[in-house]
Amino acid sequence: MGILKLILLFLALFEYASTADDPYHNHAVWFVGNTTAPPPTEAPPTPNNTKVGTVVLINRCAYPVYIWEAWDAHQSFTKKLDARAKEAYKIIDSYSLPGGGNCTDNCGVTYKVSKNDTLVGGVGGNQVQLEYSTRKGLFYYDFSFVDCAKDVDYRKGNAERCPGWDAGLKIIGTKTCKEMVCGEGEMCIYDGQGAYYIDQPVQKWGLGEPIGTCPDYEEGTEIGFVLCTSAPPLVKERDTASQI
Repeated sequence: MGILKLILLFLALFEYASTADDPYHNHAVWFVGNTTAPPPTEAPPTPNNTKVGTVVLINRCAYPVYIWEAWDAHQSFTKKLDARAKEAYKIIDSYSLPGGGNCTDNCGVTYKVSKNDTLVGGVGGNQVQLEYSTRKGLFYYDFSFVDCAKDVDYRKGNAERCPGWDAGLKIIGTKTCKEMVCGEGEMCIYDGQGAYYIDQPVQKWGLGEPIGTCPDYEEGTEIGFVLCTSAPPLVKERDTASQI
């Protein structure tokens, strides 16, 4: 890696670290904004375009969970997802910002998932975050345990307060989407795989960002966020999101 690239990466990490205490941040948004080059823009993006697709939250766990959907600093809803149930949501790639204006590129969405109906953030909190963002036809996603794990070190720590962690989590998708996996009860801290346990794995551990990607998303594309993967699949559920 050249010196200029190292300097740019350091500056990006410094900027990210300086915002780590913000009430809302999405790792996929940071990754897209700081480590990916925008594709050529033939035409300006428009809201409500034909690239829709679906995100499916699949709860194989024997207990219900609560879901908060959030983007930017705006929280749109809270729902209860029963044990052994699933729910689908349209992929969001543009939205109106609470302070005015619109987001049409690198628009992040976070699903905060907890066993409790009240969220607790920070180290040792009670929420796993399922995060995604889009950039002109590309789709990026990750798991974050930053707000539930504690005593974290390189492949060590305690993530018992992270919903689904003790029985495993994964992200699956149609087409050639990268599968992201965290085995049951595993501190899944790997190079470009697993989950976020800290905000800067490159800076602290020299590991690539645990971000999954899809080369495209459109009507018919499905991304599955699965909790408790070691539990039996739901009725008619298979290993690909397109067959959920």
